[in-house]
Amino acid sequence: MDQYLLRFNLPEGQRLYPNVLREDLARTNLLPPSFFSYDAETGHPLCEASRSAEKSPTREQQRNHAAIPGIRFIGGRQWVGILATGSDNKALLDQSVVAALESVTRRCNRPVPVNMEHHTLSIESLEYPLAYWVREMVIKKGAARGMSDEAHKALVKRRLEASLEKQALAYGLDLAPAEHLDIQIRELIRPRGLQIVTTTGPTRQYAQLVDVSFYANAKLGGHWFAGNLTARGYGRIGFGDFRRPQTGAHQ
Repeated sequence: MDQYLLRFNLPEGQRLYPNVLREDLARTNLLPPSFFSYDAETGHPLCEASRSAEKSPTREQQRNHAAIPGIRFIGGRQWVGILATGSDNKALLDQSVVAALESVTRRCNRPVPVNMEHHTLSIESLEYPLAYWVREMVIKKGAARGMSDEAHKALVKRRLEASLEKQALAYGLDLAPAEHLDIQIRELIRPRGLQIVTTTGPTRQYAQLVDVSFYANAKLGGHWFAGNLTARGYGRIGFGDFRRPQTGAHQ
């Protein structure tokens, strides 16, 4: 599965969060609702067709039954970008280039280098584990204050398994059974609360935000995600032994 990343390399010492770029583009009113993972027919965030079984699926639900964001805003320590998964979403990404470049330039008060990267989303089963991390994984339901460390790790493991399975199924990729994938949670880092903010402003909803390091018997290629709110830059899975820097900066 092809992935296309419009990547802006930020000046030294400057930071631009993915959700800030997302809100900047939303305010332009130049891009369709599907660019922001909203359903044009309902005016609400896209949801799985099975969750609306009492109603006929909308056109967007028929096209994207699993409600996986086709466009995601992502970033790291010195960069921010917009990711399109699938050739169908590349056209949406192309529509955003000029507005995104204007937003980043304005935020940084100077021109910034930009390039379009091509990646391939893939997964390969292995007989040995590789180390991964998840940046700011959002858990909207299931986490409880005071839950034991083992229960917390079990919850995160289930969400990781479900996220990988959902993406693999949607994109026609072969994913090994959970027992062979053998996800092992190594560490949960700094669980904290996150207030849910939509395009209309803050809501009364809160979720848990946690950084995760884990092992899995799989080689992940391209950009994979876990948890909720992935269209806003949360839950990006990265390769390697992640330790969050003391400054709170991201890779």
